[in-house]
Amino acid sequence: PAQGAGLRLPAGVEHLRINKAAGLSGYLPLGFVTFEAHQLGNGDYFGFYWPVGRENREPLIAETQHDGGRLEPGFSGLQAFLRKTEGIDSHDWIELPTVEEDPDSPRNCFSMARELIAQKAFEPAVAQLEKAVAALPEYTEALAALAGQYLRIGRTEEACRLAVQMIISPPSFGFGGPVDNIARWFSRLDTGPVDLAEDPIWRGRAKLASIPTGGTKVSEAYPVLREAMDVYAERGELVKALTLMQTYSDFMNSETRSFQERQGYDF
Repeated sequence: PAQGAGLRLPAGVEHLRINKAAGLSGYLPLGFVTFEAHQLGNGDYFGFYWPVGRENREPLIAETQHDGGRLEPGFSGLQAFLRKTEGIDSHDWIELPTVEEDPDSPRNCFSMARELIAQKAFEPAVAQLEKAVAALPEYTEALAALAGQYLRIGRTEEACRLAVQMIISPPSFGFGGPVDNIARWFSRLDTGPVDLAEDPIWRGRAKLASIPTGGTKVSEAYPVLREAMDVYAERGELVKALTLMQTYSDFMNSETRSFQERQGYDF
């Protein structure tokens, strides 16, 4: 297809039908566009995903998991998806690819890294996590795992930078234990890399020990995240600003209506 200033569509897109009926959803990043083929039938869909700032590149293929509020970046691209679905009726559900079928999938890189860490093969595990994050910079749980591995080998400043990137990144790409652990570690730091000195997430780190998860009456994190969005936008760091906008929305949509109203939030 001819390319203009919009999203770059991948070769082979004519084999799929975009799901035009799907509206915006609270936990789905705005760069996710669903299509009709191989949907599970319970509200979960496959779709294109363009990482923020990479709209002029071919997208990944991801799958929603609405029960967990997650998006799994299961395929490295459309060609890997078409290979997996070749000869399968478009109404039939498919599983995400194995490592052998798609070794470049961000999800598979992350899965391989976890297996390697369990085997104490730390160096190749780091390589796999770096590969996952290179393909999907807002891959929250991979960022947390990589920061943890950097800490283990003494690359503390790099771990700090990854922690900032992790906090900016949406919970739809990972939340829970490892993410919370890195957030708590980061919040307690007294010193960090010189290049982070004026970063709004670094400056507000003490209030980000508990990333919002919904259900609390007051959260000190939201004002820090709002200010950080504004600061990034004013500086022209638009990828950070837009990624954090998605993350803020992801968190806020888990809150009660009354909490949202107190915060002046409208999805």
